[in-house]
Amino acid sequence: MSERALYRMYRSTTLNDVVGQDHITKLLAKSLAAGHIAHAYLLTGPRGVGKTSVARILAHQITKLPYTNEDTHLDIIEIDAASRSGVEDIRELLDKVPIAPVVADKKVYIIDEVHMLSKSAFNALLKTLEEPPMHVVFIFATTDPEKIPPTIISRTQQFHFHLIQPPVIAKHLRTIAEAEQINIDDEALLLLAERAEGGFRDAITMLDQVAGFSEPGAPITHTDIESLLGLAPRETVMALLASYPQDPGRAIELLFTLREQGISPQTLLSQLLWTIQQELSHQLDVLPLLTKLLRVRAGATTVFLELAAIFGQGYTQASRASQPPQSPEPENAPRQDPPQKSSQPTTQITQASVATAAQHDTARPEAQPPTTQEATGQPQRPAEATKPQEVEVSAENTAAAAPDELDWPAVLTETRQLMPALAGILSRSHMHYDKPQLTIYAGTKFFANKLADSKYLQTIHKALQQLGAEQVNVTISAEAKPPSDPKLAAIATLMGGGTEITLEEEIGA
Repeated sequence: MSERALYRMYRSTTLNDVVGQDHITKLLAKSLAAGHIAHAYLLTGPRGVGKTSVARILAHQITKLPYTNEDTHLDIIEIDAASRSGVEDIRELLDKVPIAPVVADKKVYIIDEVHMLSKSAFNALLKTLEEPPMHVVFIFATTDPEKIPPTIISRTQQFHFHLIQPPVIAKHLRTIAEAEQINIDDEALLLLAERAEGGFRDAITMLDQVAGFSEPGAPITHTDIESLLGLAPRETVMALLASYPQDPGRAIELLFTLREQGISPQTLLSQLLWTIQQELSHQLDVLPLLTKLLRVRAGATTVFLELAAIFGQGYTQASRASQPPQSPEPENAPRQDPPQKSSQPTTQITQASVATAAQHDTARPEAQPPTTQEATGQPQRPAEATKPQEVEVSAENTAAAAPDELDWPAVLTETRQLMPALAGILSRSHMHYDKPQLTIYAGTKFFANKLADSKYLQTIHKALQQLGAEQVNVTISAEAKPPSDPKLAAIATLMGGGTEITLEEEIGA
């Protein structure tokens, strides 16, 4: 292998070499062949998808100068706006614009990351774009077109670059691997392409990295890729998806195992998202309408949302702890903090057993006495009881009037500002308000126990207080919200549970 970086060696030098942007390269090729050259181009899109490469190719096509990766020409001026963003830099550039090209018929200015220019610099550039000299062409490239003034955009021809699909990236990585004699299997190449998230340059960089760390001539497998890039093993990711919600304890155990292996939360969530996207794409191809009509609780979408909430609120916090917990199992009983003197209304947590969905028509068992658990800073083993729990919270001084109606979206907005992890759980929960009683249906025992934590309860009350609902009694239920229609409730009982949806909203989503 060469000592040069692979992404520099295999940078595209013609429009035909550009990967995955045919909608742009074909149009530019036709325009150049017809002699139609705009005075300004704007290339937008994510990083690593070919914007700068196309800008350089286009500049050489316009000037009709030969192009190699190492050449420089006096009539092609490339500027990085990230380091030269001031108005004085642009004025210095514009002072040279009237000067005729040295060799070519036109002079091309490439301004990369043009959105980094200051407001004054854009204003200075605008006058030249309004009345450009015939021999000057500007090519702008940016990853953030929203920061460019509309007056600049309106005077350019804009081309938006797409993320490149993993199979396309993998195909071109195979070409590079064969040319560089890198022994890597197709499954490993596809994994690299997936991790590149649509960026061809990132994919080549990762290929260069794994090739440099592997033994010469030794085959590189997807297991090697996972190890070198700090990815969770594919088998663990699939086991994690399969274990929840049927076996949340197993899911939490896997999360802690991955934490001990040094897998970052962002990396795991990215892998979960990609895996579920693939599963959903196959399912939607077969049954697009039925997938929307029948919402199975164990479906991939629900699994991912619940796992994302667990990971965001619990696993990420655990990864920041100075000492790892000794037990991988979550707290199953709500904690009650000792009383503190505060101006905020105190809350009392009462834990009681409730019947399961199949026992709704029978009398509920008597409530158990309140329990107090000291916070140890370590996850505790869940209780042996298998019945869901219902936790009732009521504020003191209930003489004050509660509101007749409760704006639940406003409550979610307030909690999102106070505690995003709590908002993630509440957004997937359901509520029923009957003055002064607010019932939050968490849907699972795990999330009900999370909401029953004193920290979460205090945040819920704080959000309610900010909305003027200071004396609202809050009940946390582990069950799903009962259907509003008795007929639907009967069907749900026969089917073993379910979620009520609005057909128009689901199909229109």
